[in-house]
Amino acid sequence: MRRAHRAVPGAGVGLSRAQRIRRAFSRAHAYDANATAQAAIAARLVRLTAQAAPPRALVGPTLDMGCGTGGVARLLAPLVTGTYVCADISPAMLGRARTRLHGAPGTVFAASDAASP
Repeated sequence: MRRAHRAVPGAGVGLSRAQRIRRAFSRAHAYDANATAQAAIAARLVRLTAQAAPPRALVGPTLDMGCGTGGVARLLAPLVTGTYVCADISPAMLGRARTRLHGAPGTVFAASDAASP
């Protein structure tokens, strides 16, 4: 059963678009438990990528923009030779990705807004 989301009066007033996005995606502690569709899409993406290229055949730097908690990175980074960059606008999501991928070779993390140059 889905819960209705209700706007909180005054919430987000005066915030930039980037600040609103950052705030919305800073709920990293609950994201994975509620991201079942995203997890299924990530698994399919990685399965199709693995079928198209053998492990470590993807060469060069790879940017995972909007990496969130690192769900795709956890599955895709092992297929990549070279640097795998996890970037996200939300420090909380990036922190969760950093924890999830701790020790993954060639993986680096960057706080970044996709809308900024």
